[in-house]
Amino acid sequence: MHLYLFGGKATMRSVMAVAISICFDVAPAAAGFVNKYSQWEKMGEVYQIFYTQGIFDQSTIFVDGVDFINANVVGLQNCSIELEFNAAQIAKQITKHYESNPQDWNLPPSAIFNDTIANGVCLKYINSARKIYRLPPIRRKN
Repeated sequence: MHLYLFGGKATMRSVMAVAISICFDVAPAAAGFVNKYSQWEKMGEVYQIFYTQGIFDQSTIFVDGVDFINANVVGLQNCSIELEFNAAQIAKQITKHYESNPQDWNLPPSAIFNDTIANGVCLKYINSARKIYRLPPIRRKN
């Protein structure tokens, strides 16, 4: 199906892409990194979920020959599958951490992700993967 807009032919897919980009303006995320709680809080829930998905995706990229990173990737992937969590749930955990720990308000959400998810609920999965890669376990600092 083709639509004729502004004197030209457009596919339904391109029209939908434009509509989605208008509905979900990415300006807050495109403005730069989110470096502290006040910026996180201003983003709103939908943008927090998108940003969190980006943190997770960036944390699950394999690097050829870098075993400690690859063990983290495998551990995070196994954890997310086993615990069946998603970006919305992680974003809520990041917000909860900020609200409960005012001393961390100057930390970026990626650091909160690392503390609560990677070195928190997913640590046992990461350590299982580290064993496969013949790496010592990570010990959580309290």
